[in-house]
Amino acid sequence: MNQPIAVKKNGWQIGYLALLGIHLLAIFLNWGTIRFVTKPLLMAWLLVYFISITGSGAAYRKPVIAALFFSWLGDVFLMQPDSGFFMAGLASFLLAQLLYTWIFLNARKQLNIVKRWNPLVLVAILLYIIVLYSALFRTLPNELRVPVLLYAIAIGSMLASAFHVYVKPLTKPALLLIIGAALFVLSDSLLAINQFIEPFPLAGVGIMLTYGLAQLFIVQSISRIS
Repeated sequence: MNQPIAVKKNGWQIGYLALLGIHLLAIFLNWGTIRFVTKPLLMAWLLVYFISITGSGAAYRKPVIAALFFSWLGDVFLMQPDSGFFMAGLASFLLAQLLYTWIFLNARKQLNIVKRWNPLVLVAILLYIIVLYSALFRTLPNELRVPVLLYAIAIGSMLASAFHVYVKPLTKPALLLIIGAALFVLSDSLLAINQFIEPFPLAGVGIMLTYGLAQLFIVQSISRIS
């Protein structure tokens, strides 16, 4: 990577992390207006950052842009106080998860990965999804039980596919992708626990910290494939 591109990339990353830090501080200090303004800016910033570091012919440029757009849309919907917007937010993030899964599976093909899927990883993810959904099931409204189940399957598939994109999981791009996908699952788990099981202190900070880093790491990893 030449120097001007590296400086540009680092500048965007620093700006994103600064914006995320301001948003987390706004949550912690209950600055409602700043929190309301900074949340939708996060995915918008990340989208522009991704466009700036990838060429127009990059293999996964359009689906990543779409995934970030649906994530932004999900963020906007979940900011609304009306409970009816929760379903719209869930649907938006479901589309984002399906897009990420499609990207990871196709990247695996592009990189000519012939290594078999790790059964221990698949079983661990499946057990986690089953345990979490079982805990949620008792407190979920009836109309959300099926949508949440579908979303749980989608995000579990996203995580499983992220583990199998690269043949060497300890390289930087592989770690970024795996950690990013795992943080995304953790963020959604914290959100579900806080909303449907038991609210806990600093939930908003934890949810947005893991979510913000998850999206950044995923974008950084995919940009290296593109």
